[in-house]
Amino acid sequence: MKRIGILGAGTWGMALARMLTVSGNDVLVWSAIEREIDSLSTTRKHPNLPQMKIPDELRFTKSIEEVCKGKDILLFAVPSVFVRSTAAKARPYVADGQIIVDVAKGIEPDTLYTMTEILADELGKEGGPKGVRLVALSGHLQPEHAQVLPYVDQNDRHDYHKSVTKESHTYPPPYNLHDYGSTQYGYQDVPYMF
Repeated sequence: MKRIGILGAGTWGMALARMLTVSGNDVLVWSAIEREIDSLSTTRKHPNLPQMKIPDELRFTKSIEEVCKGKDILLFAVPSVFVRSTAAKARPYVADGQIIVDVAKGIEPDTLYTMTEILADELGKEGGPKGVRLVALSGHLQPEHAQVLPYVDQNDRHDYHKSVTKESHTYPPPYNLHDYGSTQYGYQDVPYMF
């Protein structure tokens, strides 16, 4: 079981939070919008993912310190315009050597940095953590991704009717892509992970 902190409670963040929770991880979600945390923790529903039930085990916090400290993985799922400011708020609480997965896409207009470059820049400032390991994750987010999907064996990808649903596999296996730029800039033809 991994301890995972998710910064951002939008559709992408919550779909991943649900997937990681039902896969047996200890997941804590933070949002800068306190009323969003109140609503999600009370209703156990996301307004943009009405068919998705938020598991009881998935926890929420209004504290950026709590979501960052003591985690095996931090997942940044905030809109790209807020990546820098969120990283600045999180900087004092991010551990040395922390694994950080970024799911935001785009380029910062002033610097032309990708989202992971922004994270490296902001977390690398004085007082920031040393040796942070950054990962970019990309793919399609469709409403059914918030639910448990059939797992498709690599040898039987063409025959979805024979698939068996397994709680531990919410998505079909990811594709590895060595085109780092496409992942960062938002290329969306194929789900992939770098």
